[in-house]
Amino acid sequence: MRLLDKLPPSAVSIRRPPSVLIAAIILGVEGLYFEQLGTLISVIGFAFALMLACGERRPLHLIAVPIVLAGFIYGIFVIALSVNLP
Repeated sequence: MRLLDKLPPSAVSIRRPPSVLIAAIILGVEGLYFEQLGTLISVIGFAFALMLACGERRPLHLIAVPIVLAGFIYGIFVIALSVNLP
């Protein structure tokens, strides 16, 4: 792939700065509202928003990945470790 890149190897390029900035803002907002919204709603909502910000547009992925992620977190913390989540 380096052969197809037009930039010299010493140059650094950030190809998607707006999406990186939006993702950083989303993560900051998630940190602020995590306890107020609750773990599962927060994980599902903000995972969906992060995926949109990063360019994911396939509906199945936008729906399934946040739900599976929240289920995995719930399974590990609540079922396996007996930790109460906010």
